[in-house]
Amino acid sequence: MILAAVVTATGLTACASRHGSGSTEPAFFGVGGCVRVTVEPTTVHGITRVPAQYGAVHCDDRTAYAKIIQMGPGGSVLSTPSASTEDLGCPEDTDEIASIRSNLSLETRTACLRNLNAPHPGDPGQGGGLVRSGDCLQVYATYSNNLDEVACTTNDWTVDGVTFGKEWFGQVVGRADAAGGCPPSAIYTITIKSKVTPVICLAKNGGWLPVVGDCVDANTFMRVANRRPCTDRYLALKITALVPQGHTCPGNTRPTAVPGYLSQVCYQHIS
Repeated sequence: MILAAVVTATGLTACASRHGSGSTEPAFFGVGGCVRVTVEPTTVHGITRVPAQYGAVHCDDRTAYAKIIQMGPGGSVLSTPSASTEDLGCPEDTDEIASIRSNLSLETRTACLRNLNAPHPGDPGQGGGLVRSGDCLQVYATYSNNLDEVACTTNDWTVDGVTFGKEWFGQVVGRADAAGGCPPSAIYTITIKSKVTPVICLAKNGGWLPVVGDCVDANTFMRVANRRPCTDRYLALKITALVPQGHTCPGNTRPTAVPGYLSQVCYQHIS
């Protein structure tokens, strides 16, 4: 997940920390400056409710947590990929995005942070930073913010002994201005609110994204591709093929256009 943090500071500089730094120069919020955690984030069921808060500190201080590698424009930062980090001008190796607010001027600016030590959630597949090739995404059918970047874990999603794939939905294989610009390996797209390559191109690559041979929920498939065991004869539809738009589905299967899929989906009822 892209973590947004609100940092409250007394001005844009802070006094030198007394925790190991030998510098007499003031610590500062700016490119090349470092921050320490002053308030730990609060999460409920894996969702950040209260973001972390940071204070300026010298980079050689033992409490230093991350370095500011880029300062962006003012404004708030959301904790989902819909607030594209590309629009904020952050480098690819950004681990976290912070909103820094000065008590003196009330000016709020964004800061792109890179952790001084591992782990680095901004690295491909680690669950944070920019959404780029190698990252994994999760989608939710019932949340208002129904998209989240997550780590590409090897954990399976298993329900009642049936494994649907990994815990995440699909893996990013590219970004594009439009769906037609996705690479051939992509079978699904998600469009985020971004001025830069807003279309995220996804492949299954082990995730639970439904493909040929998988079964989906008959009640929700036309809106969101929810998985369903193929043994459920009353609520399951089976995907039989993914064919180009306008092409004929094989056998007696039916065609339908499901939002997100780059191809036409062919399916049949389980009987």
